[in-house]
Amino acid sequence: MGAALLAGFDVVPTRSFESADELLETENEFPLLVKPALAVERGETSFVVAPIALCTSAAELAAAVRVYGAGSPVIVQPFVPGHMEGLFGLARNGEVLITSAHRRLRAVGSAKRWTSACVSLPVDPELESIGRRMLADAEWNGLFMLEFLRDDDGRARFLEFNGRAWGSMALARRMGFEYPAWAALQKLDASFSPPHPPPAAPITCRHLGREILHVLGVMRGPGSPALWNGTSRRRALKEVLRISRDDRWYNVRKDAPGLFVQDTFKTVSAALRTKIRPGSGSARAR
Repeated sequence: MGAALLAGFDVVPTRSFESADELLETENEFPLLVKPALAVERGETSFVVAPIALCTSAAELAAAVRVYGAGSPVIVQPFVPGHMEGLFGLARNGEVLITSAHRRLRAVGSAKRWTSACVSLPVDPELESIGRRMLADAEWNGLFMLEFLRDDDGRARFLEFNGRAWGSMALARRMGFEYPAWAALQKLDASFSPPHPPPAAPITCRHLGREILHVLGVMRGPGSPALWNGTSRRRALKEVLRISRDDRWYNVRKDAPGLFVQDTFKTVSAALRTKIRPGSGSARAR
């Protein structure tokens, strides 16, 4: 966060804790989001991705802390209404070689961790300029994702930096940005520069299983008035059922036609088995 501030980003207020249980000993304003400070942690037999917890009360915060456990570092940010946007790209020794951008349309989970639909965007020149400065200062190599919250006033606020592949990679690839292949080629040849795809009209990329969970979440309700953004059940259902010629779908592959159905079934059934609470409305700040 310090690097983002120094580069010139408007950063969402963020608190860091060496251990999640420290949260119970400090004053907190709700609603808030608790996020793992580490992208992944090493478990006994595999790597573990810790959850993101949206808490609207002290009781929910205590429950979240029990999930993280003592000794797990976390960061805490306020929960602010808005739309999530991402600036993505590939860099070499701090030089940004290529960028793309998108906005999240819908998501799943009370903390909006899983994108169900996103749309490509023109790259914001101001955010790109500041991002280039940040990555140059870090002498960054490889993939990167800068995540922002675009609030109701149109203000873009920096949320986090990720130096790994992101979950909505399907949209970037549908637009011709072959980031996974480019990252591999960069490892094989440090001088590699990716080709720039030709300009294209915006497209929307959707994950059917998550779209179903999104609707189920809206039907169930947000669980707290603080989390409701005005999206009605009828509107949510209408948005998901509307299919455009510009829509693309996660995991639709000519060489594996069964993958789309299999992934949809596994996504929905896994969520129902673990009783994940699908969130309501459009994307919100993390």
